[in-house]
Amino acid sequence: MSVFSLVGAILLLVLLLLGFVGVREMRRIAALEARGRRTEGRVISSRLRSSGSGDTRSSRLVETIEFVAEGGRSVRGNPSINDTRSVDRSGMLVPVIYDQEEPEVFVAPHDGQRVSRWGPVIKVVIAVVGVLFVGLIFVLPTLFALLAL
Repeated sequence: MSVFSLVGAILLLVLLLLGFVGVREMRRIAALEARGRRTEGRVISSRLRSSGSGDTRSSRLVETIEFVAEGGRSVRGNPSINDTRSVDRSGMLVPVIYDQEEPEVFVAPHDGQRVSRWGPVIKVVIAVVGVLFVGLIFVLPTLFALLAL
């Protein structure tokens, strides 16, 4: 296997993983919105989490939210899917949708009603376009080369 093919295979795996994560996030959002319990929680803290370096550096707010689940159990943690945009909601009461069986799995929708699906949808679209691109640029020439032997 050539280095060219190896690069294509690695890119393909990364893109498939990205697509899997996007689909999983969309399913988690849908399940929480359909069967989750709603309550209010307080944003205990918000911190800026940075990733990347140089010109590709990006930042996002990560909230720590505390709420009381059904049965009086106090839960403190970070939402499973970040929907805060860039608004610091520290100290504010926010809507929370949590999994009744596993309250640590929760979301705190920015608009109070629905969690934005833009993040997961973008991941899936990038994965699909990327897989098509990798297929055309990396995999197809390798298959033709193998067939020519």
